[in-house]
Amino acid sequence: MIRTGENALHLKSQTSESQPTTVFATLSGPLTTASYVYTMPHYLKFSISLVFALLGLWAFVALPLWQGVIGFIVIVCFGSWLASRAFKRYATPDEIKEDLQARLDSD
Repeated sequence: MIRTGENALHLKSQTSESQPTTVFATLSGPLTTASYVYTMPHYLKFSISLVFALLGLWAFVALPLWQGVIGFIVIVCFGSWLASRAFKRYATPDEIKEDLQARLDSD
C-alpha cells in the first residue's frame, strides 16, 4: 500500500504501520529470493557476463556493420563460456546442484 506522509511505503509485513520499514536490503550476507541463496560464484558469473556484454555492445557500436555484429556475437559467447567456467571452478558441488535445481524449478 502506498501512502503519503510519515509512513509513505508500507510493505506486506507483520509489523504495525507506526514502525518504519526498510526499503533497501543489506548486502552484508548472501542475498536470498524465496529459498535460494546467491553466493560469490553467482556474483562472479553475473559480473563476467555483464562485462563481456558491455564489451560486445561497444564492439557492435564502434566497428563497421558486419565486423561489429560478428564481434558482438563472438565476445558475448566467449564471455558466457568464461562465466560458466568460472562458476564451475569456484562453486562447491552443493552450490552447483542448487543452481541446477533452481533452473529446473523456474521453468
